[in-house]
Amino acid sequence: MGNIVNLQNKIYEICGTHTDVERVETWLCLKLSNSLRGINPGALRDADFRRILVNTENQEKAQPLLRVWMNSLLPNEKLNWIFKDERQVEWLNSYISRNLDFLGFQFPPELIGRALVIAKLDFWDGSLQTKVSFVDCMQWAWNEYTKKDNIFDWFKDHDSRCRFAWDWLLEKKGKVMDGRRQIVNYKGLLMFYDSLGWLEADNVQRKFVPLENGRMRAQHEWTTQHKEKIELGWLLVGNAQKELDVANIRKKWNQQQRRKKREAAGETQINFEISVKTVAELDRLAKMYDVSRTKIIETLVRRATEDRINFNFEKE
Repeated sequence: MGNIVNLQNKIYEICGTHTDVERVETWLCLKLSNSLRGINPGALRDADFRRILVNTENQEKAQPLLRVWMNSLLPNEKLNWIFKDERQVEWLNSYISRNLDFLGFQFPPELIGRALVIAKLDFWDGSLQTKVSFVDCMQWAWNEYTKKDNIFDWFKDHDSRCRFAWDWLLEKKGKVMDGRRQIVNYKGLLMFYDSLGWLEADNVQRKFVPLENGRMRAQHEWTTQHKEKIELGWLLVGNAQKELDVANIRKKWNQQQRRKKREAAGETQINFEISVKTVAELDRLAKMYDVSRTKIIETLVRRATEDRINFNFEKE
């Protein structure tokens, strides 16, 4: 217990009294995990791992690391726009994974959601200036991306439409649907298309490029000066596909609703061929009586039935 208190005091001493101790300890655990023999970094919150973190040897290692931390620490105001929202953090984690290279480092599976986003940014071995540039780019990309959520406004507050979209997607998207979470609401639909967008972005030019040492170099100046020219596949090509899908889903939904309405009214739809001349006569009668073609046909059939009219048809 004393060592834990000593470590926390050391964190406050070096990083300041307003420091998020848990965030710093997580970063230390990740940085030290490679040098802790026999310790699985997946046991990040395991009691034994915590004891090893605060033992004398590792506290000595932690002190110079804390000073490194201070030189690359992203201030909270740069991260306040990241919320504990499942959709946002999933999108951000995908964005980070596709733009930064952690050289095979495996983050503990219990690090999830917003905590994982922050831990990746903290663990990334980049300068503070580069991190600020990256986060600015990421925030702008997220804001631009979500502007197009209005494509799916038709599904808002209509879970039945979202479930219908899932059935349509299963039919139309094929193998893309393998392993996907079933769509049951509006948020789930948005998250599904978020993930499809990343698939479409695989060959799109990145805003961060790799260097020889495996790190990444920011192209912040380029992206901020020419945002309107960025060729984001998930932003441009993806939106066109989304709009097409929504149009097709709405069309099939409307067809289904009309069919249900007809069935409820005891009606059904039939298709048959008639001559052009008969169609013209049918239209003339409909116009004369100001009713639909259907009404004319129904009236003729009903009158013929009621009056028991006998027709002498020639055999074809």
